[in-house]
Amino acid sequence: MTDAAQLELLREIRDELRGLRLAVQTRSNRDDAAVGALLQEIFVAVSDRAFTASDLLARIPSPDDERLRAAIIACCGSLSPRKIGKLLRRFEGRDVAGLRVVRTGQVAREGLIWMVVRATLRV
Repeated sequence: MTDAAQLELLREIRDELRGLRLAVQTRSNRDDAAVGALLQEIFVAVSDRAFTASDLLARIPSPDDERLRAAIIACCGSLSPRKIGKLLRRFEGRDVAGLRVVRTGQVAREGLIWMVVRATLRV
């Protein structure tokens, strides 16, 4: 393969990667918006207290937490503690809408214990 052919192939690969990156970023931005809304609702519901996914679902019957219910369904598709836990793991440590999901390192009978905290600048 000539140098020119190799260079052209590299350009095609670069362009393909750019397209893939844009597709992933677009999907990620949509996910971030929905997850940002969920994290806001979790933060309102539990403040700075630790919780399990099951704890969140136990709050749902309260009329005050209807927005939490809607946000969970929008992100997870159903009121499943397993799906909530998977979502929290996926976004763990990321800053989304000014909040961050943190695993406390402890495990309860109902599952992992989480916190949603305000994101701060990392230096």
